[in-house]
Amino acid sequence: AAPDPAAYQAYLYAKSLLRMPWGENLATAIEALERAVTLDPGMSEAWATLAITRVKLFNEGSNSPGPGAAIWTERLQAAQQEAETALALDPGSIEAELALALIDSRKHAASLTETGERLRSLLARAPNHPMLNFRMGTFMGGVGRFREAVRYLGRSLALDPLTVLNTALYAYQMLCSGRTDDALSFINAAGGYEG
Repeated sequence: AAPDPAAYQAYLYAKSLLRMPWGENLATAIEALERAVTLDPGMSEAWATLAITRVKLFNEGSNSPGPGAAIWTERLQAAQQEAETALALDPGSIEAELALALIDSRKHAASLTETGERLRSLLARAPNHPMLNFRMGTFMGGVGRFREAVRYLGRSLALDPLTVLNTALYAYQMLCSGRTDDALSFINAAGGYEG
């Protein structure tokens, strides 16, 4: 069935916010996604995006409470319920499964090896999923495998060139992998650096 038009509009608004630098956009995107699932509780995509966005909020802000704070436990529990709702509505939802993998990682319920295997398994099912490639790239960068991070982030950027964070992290991982000249050329071509 077609989603409720107002719910779908709220969902699309949230997705557009998530393409920009995060900051305050994450909180606004969460509000829009909460509105979408209130208006149309059958929108699996909105539930899954809401779960992933809550997980993103986990790392945002220099004045945020630490990961052990009760608010993070509440946010991760809410994200888990949202991801499970998305999976109940659409058992094949890659984004819902991605959210659950990220939640388990944040809760330390899965090791780095297990998280990497889950991400690889999802990529085997959906190799052209931009967010999945982005998450695999950030995961690889986080464990110091910068060349692989560049590969996944480059693929995410090729699949979704309008998301600002894809561009920034791709250049950053090139720097981390020692490809300074390539990173500067890329940044100059993107119009983000003068010097």
